Amino acid sequence: MTMLPVRPKPQVDESFTSWLIRVANANGIPVGTFCHFLSKHQHFFTRDTDRPTDKQIVCDLARLTGTPISAAAETTIHLLERRVFPMLKPNNVQQMITVLGVYHRTHRKYGQAFCPQCLADEGYYRLSWRLVFITQCTTHSQRLHDRCCQCGEPVCLHRSPWHTCHSCGFDRREAEALPIDSHAERLQKRLEQGFRTGTLFWDVPMPSPQSYAKLVYDLMSILHHRAPRVARLREVIREMSGGPEFSFEGEQKSQRLESLSCEDRHKLMAIAGRALQDWPWRLIAYAMRADCWHSFLLKDLNNPHPALSETATRYLTFSPN
Repeated sequence: MTMLPVRPKPQVDESFTSWLIRVANANGIPVGTFCHFLSKHQHFFTRDTDRPTDKQIVCDLARLTGTPISAAAETTIHLLERRVFPMLKPNNVQQMITVLGVYHRTHRKYGQAFCPQCLADEGYYRLSWRLVFITQCTTHSQRLHDRCCQCGEPVCLHRSPWHTCHSCGFDRREAEALPIDSHAERLQKRLEQGFRTGTLFWDVPMPSPQSYAKLVYDLMSILHHRAPRVARLREVIREMSGGPEFSFEGEQKSQRLESLSCEDRHKLMAIAGRALQDWPWRLIAYAMRADCWHSFLLKDLNNPHPALSETATRYLTFSPN
């Protein structure tokens, strides 16, 4: 297979979709034509291209660009296996990875986030922006966008010129900076450090960063529930620890975290960050004041984190009334 005339290499934390489109653009080849040549399949973008089912596609792009296979493999969601979650689930919604809502060649959900300043400075889309926990850019201290701020359409990288909305042509690099919550920022920095270095944290003792991520995920799932007791728990956390009023888009009682907007996930990170302080005593105090007992906290969780289950079972089983 002959190498391409222009051979961009994947950048630090760049997603496979971003790298693929940059390679096509650099060589002046329409993205659809390039993908058809690469995969011999006309419907390349009818699935999530950050988690390719055919590893040969990744290998072929590596050969075309003179990139080591190991570096090319780091652009796909497979990189996050055993670092963030145990194992990828082929063709299923992957826990902790945002959903694009692929329908034919369009996206119906807001799973592709971006930082306008990162795009302006570096020009590519990060793989970590696909994680449920990553709701802000900690470099530029602003919340990530997950849609066009002019027309509201989801980000669909392959359907438009680079960095512009396919619907209205708005340049994503010009999107306004969005404010962040300091507790969400602190929690995200801890998760990022854990995934990057394997560092553990003394205030929430966990056996591994993966275990810590599971605890945060389960706590966010609980706090998103629309049950009245859980809504009261969120309000108690706000009353006792400060912060803005937490409200969510629409009635999404059964919606998974992976399908939520970046704004809603940021709010959940902010609440979870408050609840994780002085673990587990603040969560216990919040739950007791809200009368949110074991049955309300864990009833909708499949295989809850052991630390969360033990805390709820030991301290929040019986109501004093």
